[in-house]
Amino acid sequence: MMKFATGMLDSTIQPLVPVLRDNFWLSTHVTSITFSYGCFFLSWIVANALLIAFIFKNKKSHFVHSLNEWNRFLRVAIQIGAVFLAAGVLLGGIWADYSWGRFWGWDPKETWSLISLIVYVMILHGKYVGWFKDIVFTMITAFGFMFILMAWFGVNYILATGLHSYGFSSGGALFLAIIFLAQLSILGVACVLNLKTI
Repeated sequence: MMKFATGMLDSTIQPLVPVLRDNFWLSTHVTSITFSYGCFFLSWIVANALLIAFIFKNKKSHFVHSLNEWNRFLRVAIQIGAVFLAAGVLLGGIWADYSWGRFWGWDPKETWSLISLIVYVMILHGKYVGWFKDIVFTMITAFGFMFILMAWFGVNYILATGLHSYGFSSGGALFLAIIFLAQLSILGVACVLNLKTI
């Protein structure tokens, strides 16, 4: 991020617009969303650490036992994140109705937050019903965070539009592309190794 920081911050950013000066809605909505993204970030870091360990581990039998323990941790982190993301989306809708006179407007940030929530609910559902087991759940968890990155950074730096983006800039698209490419590479290698062990 620091490498691209010179081009990412727009010099034309103005003071907060009046709608953002409501401390109650600002603190509850933004805190809920940020906390949820923090939970998903934690699950992403742990999932990638597990994937890298899976790729370089010689003895898979001991790894599978510890993987199940870590997958429980991932599931709890995702559950907490999904609850706070759902609360943040609802609080944002109430704030939007109060401020802009509409609950939902299909703004890119709103839409990507909803997409992220749906993705993580699907991940939890898949884990619950047994679709995603062992390393597959870890891979799906790592993949899910790419939607959070799109919601958090992509709307500002790739789409550069919407009511939730108060300052557009450039440079972040390359940063996101590098992260997406690295993530897809790790997932690809882990997927090939998983298919070989089946």
